[in-house]
Amino acid sequence: MPQAAQTLQGMIHGITIDGELNPEEVAELMNWGREYADLLGKAPFSELKEKLDEILADGRIDPEEQ
Repeated sequence: MPQAAQTLQGMIHGITIDGELNPEEVAELMNWGREYADLLGKAPFSELKEKLDEILADGRIDPEEQ
């Protein structure tokens, strides 16, 4: 689990630098979700998945979401 969290943290940090989700970043997040699908049903990842779904819905990260 630590590797999953570190990988996700790095991806989120990269995305928040410019506040925009580009297609490559979306693909990375989707791949992460597939790779660690077993974790997405367990806390704290289940809560994080809900929030990521919200953030990914509009393709932008506003200041509040950051």
